[in-house]
Amino acid sequence: MKNNSNYSQVPSRFDVEDEIFIICMSETEEFPQYITNFNDIVGRYDNRLISLDYKNLSLDSVRQRLNGDLINIEHHSFINSRLMRRNYQYSVILHSNSGKYVHPSFFILERYL
Repeated sequence: MKNNSNYSQVPSRFDVEDEIFIICMSETEEFPQYITNFNDIVGRYDNRLISLDYKNLSLDSVRQRLNGDLINIEHHSFINSRLMRRNYQYSVILHSNSGKYVHPSFFILERYL
């Protein structure tokens, strides 16, 4: 019997948690509200930035609130002090680039092995 499964639906990346996060953020309108608890999210904001030391950055997800504030949503499978410093730096760079108030938000998906 021939298997007619559509393998294009299977994520091609090793980091499946990141792929799921990207799909949820891009295809489910309510997801950012669900994970941040902000009910006034009006849309996306540019998540590709140039850092203060001229590095190209691609933040996981940035959303804009009705009052103009931004929410920087970063996804992690675990958290440590290095990631916390990096997340803080991302929020500072986002503020420097936009001039807007930034609410940092972290979505942590624990790995169970």
